[in-house]
Order: sequence, then structure tokens, then C-alpha cells
Amino acid sequence: MGNHTKNKGVEILLEAFERIEKPFILIVCGQKRNNIDYNKYSANLSPKQKIIFTDWISYEDVISLFHYADLFVYPTQSDTLPLVVLEAMACGLPILSTKVGGIPYQVDRSCGVLVEPKNPQAIKEAFEQMTQNKSELLKMGRAAHQIVKQKFNWESSAQKAFTLYREILEIDQAQKSDKTSVVSVSR
Repeated sequence: MGNHTKNKGVEILLEAFERIEKPFILIVCGQKRNNIDYNKYSANLSPKQKIIFTDWISYEDVISLFHYADLFVYPTQSDTLPLVVLEAMACGLPILSTKVGGIPYQVDRSCGVLVEPKNPQAIKEAFEQMTQNKSELLKMGRAAHQIVKQKFNWESSAQKAFTLYREILEIDQAQKSDKTSVVSVSR
């Protein structure tokens, strides 16, 4: 999704899928870059494997693809709290991503698998493990949807922010009242 800049890990993703032997359709969305040889990664696939590069697509198309997919793989090398992960989870997709930024806060073991960044072998192994059992994958997708619904909705987020601000103000007031003023008068 987005631009295929180096930090998004597109080449890591493609290297991982070069190593997979089972059938798959990998849809790679986002604006292509001249520095990535996309054809190279499609050249050695078996007849039951396919990589589709969409280039840039609309938000509506992204959501349609989420509803078509079985798994969302996000191999980013650096990120904060990517909305695309939450969007995929909201559509009921289990997540295979990297342990960077806020992603471990978004994705727990009930709804996905996190691997070290820049590790195509770890992505390959996690993908193969996750896709062995379709019913387990569906269960993870349902858990992903529930996590977004309960933890990342606007009401919950606003309440957490309000509580945090209140705690900060209470700490600040307590610190101010604990300070004693010492006045020194020199003659």
C-alpha cells in the first residue's frame, strides 16, 4: 500500500514470496518505483503462483481487496501506527507484519504474527504457518475485527485521551502544591 519506498519493505516481501512453494496470489498495491525490478520477482513463479502489481489504487479499491483477501502482509521496516493495518483488521483480515513502531500495540497473537523487519525468511515461515489452517486464519481475522472495534474506535480513543489528560493535569497540580516557596530577604 502507498508508495514502494525502501522503508515499506516491498523487496523483502517479494524475496519472501520467491521462497514459497505453495500456491498463492499476492496482490501488491502502491505506486511503483523505478529502482525495483518487479518482473524479476514474477519470472520464477510456479503456474499456481501469481503476483499482481496494481500500482496506485483508490481507497474504495483497497477496501474491496481487503474483502477479497485472506491475509494482510505488511513488511514495513519503519512505521508509527499505520492506519492501513487497522483498516485491514477492521475488514476482518489477520495480519502478518513486522515488530516496528506501534504495530505491536495494534496486533497481538490472537489476530496476527509479527516478525523481525528485513527478514524475508521469517515472513515466508510465518506465511506458511498462518496459511496451513484456513479455520484458524478466519478465527484470527474475527479477532482482528473485534480488536479494532473495541480498542481503536473513536469513543474508546477519545476516552483514553481524556483520561490521560486528566491524569497529567492531576500530576501537574500535585507537583505544584508540593512545592514550597522559600523567600529569602537580604538586608
